[in-house]
Amino acid sequence: MKKIEINETNKGITLIALVVTIIIIIILAGVSTNLLLSKNGIFQRAKEQKEEQKKAQILEELELAKGPVTIEGEGYTT
Repeated sequence: MKKIEINETNKGITLIALVVTIIIIIILAGVSTNLLLSKNGIFQRAKEQKEEQKKAQILEELELAKGPVTIEGEGYTT
């Protein structure tokens, strides 16, 4: 009869390592969701910046409208 040797080295993932990995992934997902969807999240800040850009564009157009104007072909005035 041939004897079978049992190798004592770990060649697989343990249940504890799997559970710890899953917990870490859940924590990272929670933090990421909070950064995206919170009151000061990325989406909210993007909306605020879009509104600010529209306001700045309107102000710039008003400033440009104040520029030189021709009055009945007499020249430019400010």
